[in-house]
This record gives sequence, structure tokens and C-alpha cells, in this order.
Amino acid sequence: MKNSFPIALCSVITAVAVVIMLITAVLPVAAYSCVMLTGLCTAIIAEEIDGKYALCAYTAVCILSAVLVPDKESVILYVVFFGYYPVLKEFLLKKCKTVFSWVIKMLVFNAACLVSYFTSIYLLAVPRDSFMIGDMYLPWVILIMANILFVIYDYTLDVMKKLYKIKFKKYIQKMKR
Repeated sequence: MKNSFPIALCSVITAVAVVIMLITAVLPVAAYSCVMLTGLCTAIIAEEIDGKYALCAYTAVCILSAVLVPDKESVILYVVFFGYYPVLKEFLLKKCKTVFSWVIKMLVFNAACLVSYFTSIYLLAVPRDSFMIGDMYLPWVILIMANILFVIYDYTLDVMKKLYKIKFKKYIQKMKR
């Protein structure tokens, strides 16, 4: 029975993550927050079981979201960064010093932003004009703002994980027995 717990938990959390991703189609205003919340699901799996299981769940959510979720920009954001970042963050916390881990986090985030930008333009055919206000081309301004929001997201992820440990971890521990 205890051997089936990791698979059952991953399956349930993967289903919850896909449902949260589907909410992006119903509430486009909440698209970014839903994608970030879906990343928290990966963090829970990494916390309760293992990073390998979390990456398997991430892969399943990526595939199911690509097929089921109509908002492909949200899917790209999840695939490119928010899905695996909580696992990467835990790995960096265990292996690296604080300054070095922040350098790696920022490099990974900025690379993900560039991949997301070019994927949106070349794969989803988002016109370059949508990144302009008047004659001003804004991707660099957006990238700077995104970096500020990333730092806030990183902090918020820590707070949400603490909240999870305080409020919900005891229920998962009861199920493990």
C-alpha cells in the first residue's frame, strides 16, 4: 500500500494542476497567476515525495495542457519555466550558496523569458507590433519588469510552501500511513 502512495499523490496533484491550467481559458485575467499556482503543485510533489516524481508530474501536466488547454501562451509559460522551477529551486537550496543560486535562478528565468518571447512570435505567430506602444518597442522594458516580478514570485513561492506545511502537510502525512 505504501508503494502506491507516491503514484496516487502524483496523479491527483497532476489532475489538479491540469484543472488549474484549464481555468486560464475561463478567466484569462488570471492566466499568469494560474500558471504560477500550477507550479506550486510541482513543489508539493517535490516536498512530499521526490524531485524525480515532481518532474514526471511536470511532464504529464505539460503534455495534457498542450492537448487540452486552449490558452497556449499559458502552456508555454508553464513548460518553459513555471512547471519545473520549484524543483530547480529546491535543488539549488540544497546544493548552492545563496548568491550563486540567485545568479543561476536569474539566468534560467531570463533564458525562459527569451524562449517564451521567441516561441510566441515564431510558433504562435503573435505579431511583433503587439510588443509596441506607439513607436517604442517594449520587450526590454517587459523583461526588466518580469525580473522584478520573478523575485516577488520566488518569495511568494516560499511563503506558499510554508503555508502548505502549516495547513495541509498533516493531511498528506496521515494518508502516507
